[in-house]
Amino acid sequence: MQAGALIDAHVHFYPSYDAKRFLDAASDGFARQPQTAARRVLCMAESCSDNWFSTLLDQKDRAQSLEGTGWELHPTEEPQSLRLRRTHDGSELLIIAGHQCVTAEDIEVLMLGQVEKHPDGQPAEVVVAAALAAGALPLLPWGFGKWLGRRGELVTHLKATFGAQLLLGDNSGRLARTPMPALLSEAGDQGHCLLPGSDPLPMQGEEHKVASFGAWVPGHISAEKPFADLRVILAHGAQPEPYGAGETLVRFARNQLLMQIRKRWPSNG
Repeated sequence: MQAGALIDAHVHFYPSYDAKRFLDAASDGFARQPQTAARRVLCMAESCSDNWFSTLLDQKDRAQSLEGTGWELHPTEEPQSLRLRRTHDGSELLIIAGHQCVTAEDIEVLMLGQVEKHPDGQPAEVVVAAALAAGALPLLPWGFGKWLGRRGELVTHLKATFGAQLLLGDNSGRLARTPMPALLSEAGDQGHCLLPGSDPLPMQGEEHKVASFGAWVPGHISAEKPFADLRVILAHGAQPEPYGAGETLVRFARNQLLMQIRKRWPSNG
């Protein structure tokens, strides 16, 4: 039986984060799942202002970013990914580049496997098409209040326009023990791949959420070409098995309040 891969498909690394806590939390989050032999994959969703993946590619910046973490970098055979190994126990994480683009309609499109940033503010249909043209995996992540009304109609339109090429994703910010949003459940019934992710918030201490919410994907993911392998697996109709729980009512209300405060009085993450 193939070991498959445990994947968190919606990962941020913000300036307020501590790199050691972030990487250790990711390793621990994956280790809590029963698929102990699976590859462990973080798919980045960096905004235009966030560049953690690129700092890891630069030798000087990498030394500073990983200093004191106990993790070291090993290259892969593709530009969209890299491999990190923890020195004291050999635990590994595969990091896949990715970009989070905010569209003209104020929804998010994740461009998984894309190193170059795409400008914000373009129509969602243009962004999804650009991701496909670049060989990336476009994913629409659910967001609280963002798939209602006209934006909900837009999500329905995008699903119909791009079919199974368009991935959709749940995230850990949703209230625990509530039904999956209708547009997500419908997407699964229509043949779209549902690839969830943790989507940690831009606040100090949110590192603990990384890899706590994601999916096990069957199929072979190599350490040399993890993104290329993931594309092939998903193109052949692999069905991810989600894991993780949403937020408690208290944390859900707290997070929504803090995010509204952040929007009105932004600071450096």
